[in-house]
Amino acid sequence: MTFVNMAPITIAMNGTSGRFGPTVIDEYGAPKLSELNACGAPLLEEPPNYLATFVLNSIFIRKHPEPVGKLILMLGRRIIHAMHEYTHGRDLLFAYVQKLPQTNSHFLQAMDAATHF
Repeated sequence: MTFVNMAPITIAMNGTSGRFGPTVIDEYGAPKLSELNACGAPLLEEPPNYLATFVLNSIFIRKHPEPVGKLILMLGRRIIHAMHEYTHGRDLLFAYVQKLPQTNSHFLQAMDAATHF
């Protein structure tokens, strides 16, 4: 069988138009994602730089015995990284919710936000 004069078909999901039903959003996104209509993640304020304070105190005032000093340093770094991930996830989720009145075809953005959370 030969197809003659058939134009190529392009399917794209650019997140700018169209809407999916709740079944698609919930099955290929996340359970009950179709019910999400607001970003409830609170904005975190930037905390004081406790890690820098710890390092300077360790250098000039009191050095902590090993492994305590290394554990405090590692924990401090992980906390800072976790806060950055949370903030990025919140920003993505907020952008997702803001765009919902126009389309919901960008639901993978909500999944990206969940990864950062």
